[in-house]
Amino acid sequence: MTKTTTDDNGDGIAKPKEELGRIAAEADPQARVRPIYDQYIDRVGQVVLGYVIGFARGDIFVDLGNGRDVGKPEVLAVLPRTEQVGSERYSQGERIRAVIKDVLEIAKGPQIILSRWSPELTRTD
Repeated sequence: MTKTTTDDNGDGIAKPKEELGRIAAEADPQARVRPIYDQYIDRVGQVVLGYVIGFARGDIFVDLGNGRDVGKPEVLAVLPRTEQVGSERYSQGERIRAVIKDVLEIAKGPQIILSRWSPELTRTD
């Protein structure tokens, strides 16, 4: 894909989007979303560690990034109520171990679904 930019003389120049740099990437939502989806779709079934960052309607939201910036998660995942173990309780900021059950592409970006019911959590290979 090409975009038209303006040179010093005010003339329009068509450049590939890759050459426009960080600002063009930030303007294109797919430039941020696609790498996250690609990174996690191949990891379905793998155990991941994250930090609990919030709760809503029984679901737990997990930051799969480094957990340093609580206000802006690097990679947001959800542990639905149906994938939680009933006797377990979590607090905000607590580390959580779960399995990536699915990665969905939705309008807001990739949705990473976690599970605490998976047999992968008890495997001792």
